[in-house]
Amino acid sequence: MKKIKKLKEIHAVYGWQGIISKFLRKLRLIEKHDYFLGEKLDKLENEIMKISNNLILNGHYKDTYLSCKTNWKSRDNCSKLLGIYESQVQDKIIQEQKKNNLVNIVNFGAADGYHILGLIKKGYFENGYAFEIDKITKNYLEENINKNNLDGKIKTFFEANFDIIFKNISDNDLKKTLFLIDIEGQEFELLNDTILKRLMHSYLLIENHDFIQPNKNLINLFQQNIKKFFNIEIIEYSSKNPFQINLLKNFSEIDKWLMMNEGRPQTMHWIYLTPKHK
Repeated sequence: MKKIKKLKEIHAVYGWQGIISKFLRKLRLIEKHDYFLGEKLDKLENEIMKISNNLILNGHYKDTYLSCKTNWKSRDNCSKLLGIYESQVQDKIIQEQKKNNLVNIVNFGAADGYHILGLIKKGYFENGYAFEIDKITKNYLEENINKNNLDGKIKTFFEANFDIIFKNISDNDLKKTLFLIDIEGQEFELLNDTILKRLMHSYLLIENHDFIQPNKNLINLFQQNIKKFFNIEIIEYSSKNPFQINLLKNFSEIDKWLMMNEGRPQTMHWIYLTPKHK
């Protein structure tokens, strides 16, 4: 009776899914699953790196060099080298660059430089400003910049900082600037009312991390502020079709789908802001 009562108490808190998860963790089966899955992804990444010679194989950023060195374990290098990583973001940026004759790309949370490297190397933008707070990752970013012969076209900095931007880009040139922002929930603190007003003629594509920002009042304030200055569009995350990639025809079905991985904790989306008054 005591065991049944205890099980009911656990179910009330966690539900059946939680109970099963708790049981599997006790047996260390989840950890073993994650370990073997990680090993498989590492093997696939190595295969694609060898096939591609670390050059992006398809899409808007084709022939851009990527070292695939990271300071995290998202295991997203297959989708990057295949050219499909955040494809909806790539499409939107290039569409808007052409439509609005944009010249500058500012990337807060640039990581290894995947987007800014391709956008500058392929001639979509003239000037790049890349911010990456992690020192090791910033070194990898700079290595990729050097390998792509872009040292004179992309400037690198540490923590996202608008003071640096306002020193490098005039108010008039902000009208020709797109901001790509991926800073793990800090966007709600960084993009306050004063900054948004200063950027009201710029274009901003922001990866939404409201699920990891504990200050819900800050999120609400951000949502109110962007409505004052910008038109708002939501860019939804979309699935990839590995069967459309000819290179993958000889890989097993499960390997094809694993290589679509972008390391996301849940379904995510981007907030795209365009000026209300140009």
